[in-house]
This record gives sequence, C-alpha cells and structure tokens, in this order.
Amino acid sequence: MHVARQTLFIVLTASLATPTLRACPLSITPSVPTSQAQGESDVHSAPDLLLYRTLINDANAARAASDYAAARAMALEVVTYLLARPEAEQDAAWLALLDSAGHAARDAQDHGTARTAWEKVLEVRSRTLPQDHPDLQAARRNLAATLYTQGDLAGARALDEQVLEVRSRTLPQDHPDLQTARLNLASTLYTQGDLASARALYEQVLEVRSRTLPHDHPDLQRARGNLAATIKALGELAGARALQESVLEVRSRTLP
Repeated sequence: MHVARQTLFIVLTASLATPTLRACPLSITPSVPTSQAQGESDVHSAPDLLLYRTLINDANAARAASDYAAARAMALEVVTYLLARPEAEQDAAWLALLDSAGHAARDAQDHGTARTAWEKVLEVRSRTLPQDHPDLQAARRNLAATLYTQGDLAGARALDEQVLEVRSRTLPQDHPDLQTARLNLASTLYTQGDLASARALYEQVLEVRSRTLPHDHPDLQRARGNLAATIKALGELAGARALQESVLEVRSRTLP
C-alpha cells in the first residue's frame, strides 16, 4: 500500500506547540505503488502466494480487532517466508505481497519487520526501476517513515532528501506530493534539531497552501501550525503568535 513519512506517512496530530507528524507513506500511511494492483492479481496464479495473501488479510483483521500480538506474528511469518523464496520466483506478485506484508507489520506496530520487508522492496525497485519512477519514490518514502519511527533520523533524512530531489524536478511546484515530500523532510530536520532548514521547507509549504487552499482548510491550518512551532523554537515569538492566532481564529469558527 501507499507510506507520506504518505502516507505515513494521514497527519495524526495538529498541535500549535510542535510540528505535526510526518506523512508516511497516505500523508503518516505508506504509498501504494502503481504496479501493486497487477501484482495482487498475479498472486492468484501462485497458490503459496495466495495462501500468504490470506494470512496478510488475517493479520489486518486481527489488528483491527486490537489483537496486535497475533497480527505481528502473522506479518512476521509472511515476511520470513517471502524473503526465503528462491530468487527465480521473486516476481512482481511476490514484490507486491512483500510490500503489503510490510504495511501489515507496520500497522501492527512491528516496525522491525516492516523495515526488513521494505528494505528488500527498495533494493529490488532501485535495481529495476528508473530513479524517477513513482514506485521507487513510494519505496523510499515507506522505508524512511519506518526509519524515522525507529529513531534512525540520518537514514530517514537521506531517503527523504532523495524523494524531495526527484519530486522537485518532476512535479509542479504546487503539487500535493511535492508538499508531502517537503513536510516529511522538514519533520525529520526538525527532530534532528536543524530548525533553520526545517523552517525553509515549512515556509514553502505554507506559501503554496496559502495560494491553493481555502482560508479555512485543515491542511492550511497544519501548515501554519508547523511553521509557528518551528519559529517559536527559534525564538521568534511574535511571528509564532501571529500564526497561532490565525489557526485559533479559524478553528474557533469551524470546530465545535
């Protein structure tokens, strides 16, 4: 599936005190590669993959029922089996299933297993796809989100920077996916303490969203809140106050 650090990589929090969490591959849900639909269709031609697709569905059902231990165990079983599959049988269906298993593990809060799965997905896509391919950016984004969650900020930053470089060259400056890439890197930089660099990216996002979204739009309020938190941390209290007041005015009118 698709992790914007989307998705998650959906923004989970909108606080005026600290920047919102990175989008992981949804905007914090991982990205769905464009090739995955074909891969999932191909699963039906391989009985063992169909069995493990069912196990992924069972893992997701267990997680939905709050049985995280069972969900983690099933996701780990799938990833372990798929990584042991002979290289000659590591086709598109296998790769799509491995990606899905990574999502199942991440959703069950087993970030180690998700990382193992997504490292392999990224390795394969780096070898087989052009450097600007959207599915490769999704793989980078998903792994970056997991590394960020595990505290490997340097690793997450390197991948975030690659995604942003590609999307800056290949997408219009106002494109939502480019804003997500900026937000993900800004979140990592902020957490690393590189506030000036994070500020520059948050300012870009706010400029775009101020032009392209309605004044009351939630994403615009998040952009204001992110920048407010960053400049507050930099000691610019007047600027932070102005942004916070804008957010409070909108939310006072539009929320219960």
